[in-house]
Amino acid sequence: MIFTDPLRGEQASEIIFADYVVAGKLKVPQEWRWRLAGDMSARYRVKAEFNPAGVEQAFAVPDRGYQKVAALPLNLKPSVEKLADNVVVVHNVAASNYNTMAVAFRDYVVAVEAPGTSDSADKVIQRIKEAFPGKPIRYVAVTHHHADHIGGLRSFIAEGATVITTQTNRGVVETMAAARQNDRLAKSPRKPEFMFVEGGRRVLTDGEQTVELIEVGPNPHAREMLIAWLPKQRIVFQGDLFFLPANDAPVGPPQPSTISFAQRLKEKGLAVERIASVHGRTATIEDFERAIDGSVVKN
Repeated sequence: MIFTDPLRGEQASEIIFADYVVAGKLKVPQEWRWRLAGDMSARYRVKAEFNPAGVEQAFAVPDRGYQKVAALPLNLKPSVEKLADNVVVVHNVAASNYNTMAVAFRDYVVAVEAPGTSDSADKVIQRIKEAFPGKPIRYVAVTHHHADHIGGLRSFIAEGATVITTQTNRGVVETMAAARQNDRLAKSPRKPEFMFVEGGRRVLTDGEQTVELIEVGPNPHAREMLIAWLPKQRIVFQGDLFFLPANDAPVGPPQPSTISFAQRLKEKGLAVERIASVHGRTATIEDFERAIDGSVVKN
């Protein structure tokens, strides 16, 4: 299989099965190896049994302390959520459960996060253009360097957007922009242009609309993490620090990354009312406080 790695471009992925045995009426492998770009990435030994005795008990879930919820849909419906005038979140277009925020200024648009692939990012860009016709996407900000959050960045670079990130991430973005891929950037090459967050904050404003890119790292999830803060609308957009599930499942115990995020919000005195996310649904500050046992007090 040929797949696209954001940093290395098009790569071959092979799964090699070996050491077959008969289990029941089927012949199955006891070993499989994953070779990625010619390098052995993983090797597994497995034992296969079909319908063994007692399997029902192995998967039984105790009634006490658990809540039955509907399964998370495999393919969430693409949509564009309007959070405020000139502020939208493009949901599930880059990929299922991956979102991008777009904020329109007087003469341009700022996109926050570029998940997915070049192909899916092209679709996100189209949705942004439909939401704000006639306004170019001048900037694209990324919350952190993980591959699933910058996989679509090449399309924004091809679009002419300046990348807003931390200085340390420059090499990651340049490597990704130079990778071998069959996309718009490959057909019309251009080097990425940068605007860096310095001193922990970068402010974009035209006097009416304001977006602040704020450093909230180091965080257990990544050393350098940015959030987008809209002071007028009291909205924060963030990636991998907190999310509400797309189904009716409870949030679960707060993760260290979420606790760190909550502490940073308090330290910076942000009067947050809503938290939009790269993953999941837009939350209220009350949703957030309940999820972390009330350890954040609304300003």
